[in-house]
Amino acid sequence: MSNRYITMNGVQFNPSSIDIEESKFGTSRRMGDGTLRYYHRANKYKWTLDWTNVRETLLPAIRTVGRLTTSFTFIDYENTSYTVIILPGGFTLKLSANGVDSAGLKRYNVTLVLDQV
Repeated sequence: MSNRYITMNGVQFNPSSIDIEESKFGTSRRMGDGTLRYYHRANKYKWTLDWTNVRETLLPAIRTVGRLTTSFTFIDYENTSYTVIILPGGFTLKLSANGVDSAGLKRYNVTLVLDQV
């Protein structure tokens, strides 16, 4: 995965890992004879994008996407386009003690969670 790119809001990124979760949406009903019916409406995806040891120079681009409050276009590594949104709590930034090298350069671990609209 490290040699594949994704695009968020028109900018290319190369995350360390991508976890994909698919959810079904619909309603179920129990019929009079006891059979169960499921009325499927849609499948929706949720992507968890992780970057490890991100330099401070790349951080502003990821942070800009993480701060978006409206929906935007996400193009996955298979070149499929989705409309997504980042919900509150969907942007996480961590700096660990070993994330600072001897020259004082900081490296962060970043997580973005994208929910399909």
